[in-house]
Amino acid sequence: MTHGFIAHPKTFDLVTEFVQGRTLYEVLRLEPTLPLARILAIMHQLCSAVEEAHQAGVIHGDLKPTNIMLTRMASGEDHV
Repeated sequence: MTHGFIAHPKTFDLVTEFVQGRTLYEVLRLEPTLPLARILAIMHQLCSAVEEAHQAGVIHGDLKPTNIMLTRMASGEDHV
């Protein structure tokens, strides 16, 4: 859910809701070796999200493990 934009001279910051969970960085620090199926599921969701953003004209500009949030679903699967 988007809550608005903050304008700067040459850029805009997108303000979104607070997400409970851990960053991908935190997960990798606790579990340095993830199962391949989990990695593929995370990357599939991440790539889909980036594609959606790009189609809407939004470029993240700072995509890194500390900026990727993971929450656990009731099924135990990750939601990016």
